[in-house]
Amino acid sequence: RKDVREFQKTQKKEAEKEEIRREMEATKERDAVAQIRKADDQRLMKEKYASDQQVRKDVREFQKTQKKEAEKEEIRREMEATKERDAVAQIRKADDQRLM
Repeated sequence: RKDVREFQKTQKKEAEKEEIRREMEATKERDAVAQIRKADDQRLMKEKYASDQQVRKDVREFQKTQKKEAEKEEIRREMEATKERDAVAQIRKADDQRLM
């Protein structure tokens, strides 16, 4: 009987040790998973930041291009208007010379 009780105590202690070992192992795994998730989150944040920066850069480039195109169009219109004024002036000059 004494031997049986000793054996049962030993078995119980061994079972408790095994449970503690399993809990420690599970904790290690949870910590590892948490570290991996944290690293992934940081990587995703960096990628998102880089992507946002690229989008802002692209928008600025597009706005610069649009502004340049608008300036070119304005210059083209001014040149066209100048041509028209010059043509009208020449016609008037020719009319004035013809009338004289």
